[in-house]
Amino acid sequence: MTTPAWQETADRYADSYLGLARAWQLGVEKVPAVVIDGRHVIYGQPDVAQALNEADRLLSQESRP
Repeated sequence: MTTPAWQETADRYADSYLGLARAWQLGVEKVPAVVIDGRHVIYGQPDVAQALNEADRLLSQESRP
């Protein structure tokens, strides 16, 4: 348990758990999901660039009076 390989594995598990815990806190219900600003979730789009384009569209609509 003191080898570098073991520590690397433990670190990867810790990172995975933190990501899972954060998704749970944000209310992510299914995957794929892209979370933007910790407030908005785009579901069903595995392409991050396309999800960001969709988020830009939604945020621009949100900011209109």
